[in-house]
Amino acid sequence: MLRTSWEDRDHNLWVVLDGELDHEDCLAIREEFHERIQKGDGDVTIVMDRLAFMSSMGLGMLVKAANDLKQQGRTVTLSGIRPNIRKVLESMQLLDVFAVV
Repeated sequence: MLRTSWEDRDHNLWVVLDGELDHEDCLAIREEFHERIQKGDGDVTIVMDRLAFMSSMGLGMLVKAANDLKQQGRTVTLSGIRPNIRKVLESMQLLDVFAVV
């Protein structure tokens, strides 16, 4: 079960993902996720320190967001990436798509 919280900090959107971002959860939040990030004009930070699992569909959702926002001069930052998720991002050579802290 994925829990998601959204917070506006100085015109930047912070998204906290807590739990597992599996196929079903991705389908459930994908539309809201894209709507929220497109509404803003600032950067987006995705806090992942409580994200235990991310499916390939979840990864695709984040890559699409990063690519879309890059075209607008905006950045997606991944914060608190757990080792298991970092390993997947590294193996797919996707860490360069995001800012990482």
